Amino acid sequence: MNWSIRYANEQFTIEDGHDQLDKINDSLGEPAANEGFSIIRRLNNGQVPSKILVAKQGDKVIGVGGMKPCSQVRNAERVSQFYIHPDHRRSGVAKTLAKKLINESPYLKITCESHESEGTRKFWESLGFKPTDGPGEVTHILNRA
Repeated sequence: MNWSIRYANEQFTIEDGHDQLDKINDSLGEPAANEGFSIIRRLNNGQVPSKILVAKQGDKVIGVGGMKPCSQVRNAERVSQFYIHPDHRRSGVAKTLAKKLINESPYLKITCESHESEGTRKFWESLGFKPTDGPGEVTHILNRA
């Protein structure tokens, strides 16, 4: 199922991404690598989350995000492979994609890893995630109970 969204001046759709790995690589591979993120490389190496959504404008993927069971927190799901093209940041794409992933999760606890930047940490905290010191690589937890 596709969802068409208009947020500020951005018009985009959110779709299932499992059959769009080539489009994800074509649109996001180079900018992610230029920023030092291995997200797209991991997708190409078969590390595909159990749920993966893409934000698209036309045929171009402008963002990707996934969810998978969190191995470090019991009964939790983890945000995984989350990346927004630099040209589409601060436009509502990331927030819309993240909320869609969170709202569709059957788990009451959602975790994420946010070591990249202060802005990334603030983004997840704006969605209700609380900072934590682990376990493992987990930096934030959202409790929806």
